[in-house]
Amino acid sequence: MGRKARDEKVKGSKSIFRLFKKAELPDEDIKEECAEATKKGFKVIIAIALVILIIIVALIIFIMINKNDGERIAISLSEKLGSTAEKAAANANVKLKKTSNYNFINDMGGVSDIYESKSTIKINGINVPEWVILCYSDKNGKLEEVSYFNYKILKNNINGMKSNGRIDIDKIEDGFTIEETEKILNLEPIQVMRNNDDKKIYKYKYFYEDSKTKNEKSYYITIMLNFDDKVMAVQETEDNYITKILSLE
Repeated sequence: MGRKARDEKVKGSKSIFRLFKKAELPDEDIKEECAEATKKGFKVIIAIALVILIIIVALIIFIMINKNDGERIAISLSEKLGSTAEKAAANANVKLKKTSNYNFINDMGGVSDIYESKSTIKINGINVPEWVILCYSDKNGKLEEVSYFNYKILKNNINGMKSNGRIDIDKIEDGFTIEETEKILNLEPIQVMRNNDDKKIYKYKYFYEDSKTKNEKSYYITIMLNFDDKVMAVQETEDNYITKILSLE
């Protein structure tokens, strides 16, 4: 093969190689465009997810702030103990009323103002509010006690919250905080009373199944706190609700 022929062959090979490279360029452009599109797609998805997350968080916060939380409202009302019920209601941003939607609550004596849950539950076939706050004022119209009842505790069982066994109240020492006390009890209070002498009373109701008789035994535990919010006394009483019914008295 002569030199001229070799040169022509090399030139031809280079031309084919250039054509091959030129043919590849569009594929590379497509890949780049796909990559860019993918990146944009991810950005859009992330942006949408963030918007949805923000909406969900805002909704949760709104519900938490605006829900009728009985214990929270009771605390706000009790911040104005010694003042008038009207000022306490303004502090809690609620409107108190003089009578309840439930006759059994209206039958309770001495109640000056009431605030109750809009939600109703049934306990032993009787409609009751999920919770109710009872306010007691003295003859001068000064708020002297705010009592919160959490009837939801009795929704599943009239005997209260279920426990694995008899609770040893001797473990609760004078000077304990209510948080330390409730770690031992592992219960939610069925009633919390706050009065204008800075003392508080927490009442709990629970039951357990007797290992011998298989009967449910129910107890009330009452915790009294002093002005420093420390335990000053503990009481326990057995609830003979079923026994009274079966006695036919």
